[in-house]
Amino acid sequence: AERQMWDHAVAYYTQAGNLEKMVESHYILEEYEELEKLSNSLPENHPLLESLADQFVTVGMCKPAITAYLKCHKIKAALDCCVELNQWDEATTLSAQYGMKGVDNLLDKYARTLLDTNRILSTIQLYRKAKYYIEAAQLLDKIARISQDKGFSPYKIKKMFVLCGILVEEYHNYIKEKQ
Repeated sequence: AERQMWDHAVAYYTQAGNLEKMVESHYILEEYEELEKLSNSLPENHPLLESLADQFVTVGMCKPAITAYLKCHKIKAALDCCVELNQWDEATTLSAQYGMKGVDNLLDKYARTLLDTNRILSTIQLYRKAKYYIEAAQLLDKIARISQDKGFSPYKIKKMFVLCGILVEEYHNYIKEKQ
């Protein structure tokens, strides 16, 4: 490792069973699948789980980060990870599963920020990812009606209304799955 020969170092650290150095080596080599395997093999509350989860967040790997955080009972950190990486569907699922409040407020705040900066399509996508299909459909309906008043192409307006219908269908399917 001192000579920057990390691929050799991983093999030696594996033989020696030095987990901390294995994690460091795999991270430097960008072998995230190996880190995920290592994370899954560690027992609950292992001291390395939180640092592994932090590393997953750093590189944008939400699911392995959530798994590692939950394994070391850091539910709030898992939720924060979802919010930071814009995985609102995961955030809402975690908050419902563990009875945590505040995710809806964060989502609304983020949506308002997007709307204030006139990023309506990003807001629709945010709502859709968070499984807030009705809110997404309402925003899209609003855009379609404004476009209609401005004389946009009827073909584009029709597509927007069809997409509204699809979002409502997704909502109905989501409600059926929950029951």
